[in-house]
Amino acid sequence: MLPYVAGSPTRYPRRLHNHCQAQIEVLCMWIVWLPAGVILAVIFILVARTLNEPKVFAIVLIVAALIYVGFAVFGGAPGARVALEILGVILYGTAAVLGLRVTPWWLAIGWGAHPVWDAGVQLFGGGHAFVPGWYAISCISFDAVLALYIAYQCSRPGPDNSFKPTSLRHRA
Repeated sequence: MLPYVAGSPTRYPRRLHNHCQAQIEVLCMWIVWLPAGVILAVIFILVARTLNEPKVFAIVLIVAALIYVGFAVFGGAPGARVALEILGVILYGTAAVLGLRVTPWWLAIGWGAHPVWDAGVQLFGGGHAFVPGWYAISCISFDAVLALYIAYQCSRPGPDNSFKPTSLRHRA
């Protein structure tokens, strides 16, 4: 290694290189996994359209929250973190049930809140220690696309709309 000379760029070349390399890897993760989440969401919506959409979206909202519990448990997270993830299952499970029993807008709210959980709790919060970054990033876009799609379906008029409560679907 060359000796340090005042003003010379050789003092911390390895540290700088490692920092730049890490920043490039993070940028590449966003460039790859954010669009991947959008593509997966579109595919999922197309599949869900062949089934009972609201029920499928409700079940998968609960599964999305349960996956984080799995990451916490199998990643060796402390008990408080596992409890936080279980709280997420309760919150998103409540939104799913309300989405099926009260109004599907609760599904849009649940899916719309989930990217905040992905980013705030998992990606930038303590969850990054056990949740893979690529997973949290792809979930942000996946969840946002589902929330927008469900909100659009809820606002769409028509008696045949499966996102309308049953009592409103057959009137008109």
